[in-house]
Amino acid sequence: MAPSHGVSRDPKDASSIDRHRSSRGEDEKGRSPSEDEREEAAQLRDQSADQRDDEADQRDDEADQRDVAADQRDQAAEEHDEAAHRRDVVSDQRDEVADQRDEVAQLRDEVGDKRDHLAEQRDEAAQQRDEAAEQQYRAADRRDRAAHLRDETAHQRDEVAERRDRDAGQKDETARLRDEIAAQRDVAGNQRDEVAEHRDQVAERAEERKISRTTTGTQSSAALARRDAASDRRLAAQDRGAGSDDRTQAELDRETALANRGAAASDRSQVELDRDAALTDREASAQEEDYLSVDALTGALLRSAGFMAMQREMTSATRTNKPLILAFIDVDHLKEINDANGHAAGDQMLLQVAETLRANLRPRDLLIRYGGDEFICAISGLEMADAAKWSGRVNAALATTSERGSVTVGFAELQTHDSLEDLVARADAALYRERQGRRPRA
Repeated sequence: MAPSHGVSRDPKDASSIDRHRSSRGEDEKGRSPSEDEREEAAQLRDQSADQRDDEADQRDDEADQRDVAADQRDQAAEEHDEAAHRRDVVSDQRDEVADQRDEVAQLRDEVGDKRDHLAEQRDEAAQQRDEAAEQQYRAADRRDRAAHLRDETAHQRDEVAERRDRDAGQKDETARLRDEIAAQRDVAGNQRDEVAEHRDQVAERAEERKISRTTTGTQSSAALARRDAASDRRLAAQDRGAGSDDRTQAELDRETALANRGAAASDRSQVELDRDAALTDREASAQEEDYLSVDALTGALLRSAGFMAMQREMTSATRTNKPLILAFIDVDHLKEINDANGHAAGDQMLLQVAETLRANLRPRDLLIRYGGDEFICAISGLEMADAAKWSGRVNAALATTSERGSVTVGFAELQTHDSLEDLVARADAALYRERQGRRPRA
């Protein structure tokens, strides 16, 4: 509450004045006051008035200070009100910006959900392609096994045909020998017939001489000659029969040999057909494997075929104790390129990256397309200390291409008892650290 500007009296001054007045009243009753007393009372009143004036001045000064302070407080309050109004305006603006950001975030969330859905669909499609590729790989493997069985069957048929040819040759030789034996028996039979004929002639001449019947020795000699001649004819007949049998068996042997040669020729023809079919199966299997194992855009190996080749490289490096580096490669800003310039530009970027990687690899090193914007390279004989130089050469070469692309690379070196999953996981973690450690240029 503001102080009053009226004059107030000091209680001490008021009591002295009252005493002076009472004494003066008494003097007036008894006698008149003197001039000195009046002057003293006037001085006292003047002093009291001066004191009251000083106090009034002090109160006025204090009131002025309080007025100034009140004005300052009013001005500060106005400034506070203006600042509060400005803060309210800024808060409103911030609320509007926050609302806009919320809307943008919601749109981004919706776009992210759509992209996640598309990614899931792509993953499902990739899984289906991998399953189809696996089935085709199994079919190709079955064809290879069938071709191998056909080759083995053809080889067995060749051996059977050779055996049949050898048997036919042996039977031809046996038939020739039997023919020779039959010819010899025919000669022996003819000779025996000649001997029998000669003996018959001798017996006839003896009869023509009309030797006396009483001559026993001559008769017995003629009878013996005839008996010998009859025996020779029987033997000759037997030899001719045996020769005929030998000729018949020789003919059968020749026919068997001819049938064996025909079967051998048929086997050889079937062998040729089997080999042609096996070659066709192998060519079809190789074409299917090439189609299924190579990325149509970049020419890099697809993940399934690439990982099988990678496993072989790991086994070879472990056996020979040579270093093997796996490079996990991510193409920088491919999504932004696709969004800004279309997927054709993104495909061109992927193609240039694959060509640049291939140009910095040896023919035996592996280039695998791991995913949409990711590649894997298996580099044998490369030391870990030289890996950064290799990625530097790749990025320097990419900077000179039409798309002026760049890649981020994580490296992992094959360790003892590493599985393929362990090696890939370490390279992927190194790629993540490398990506966090630098911001690839746009």
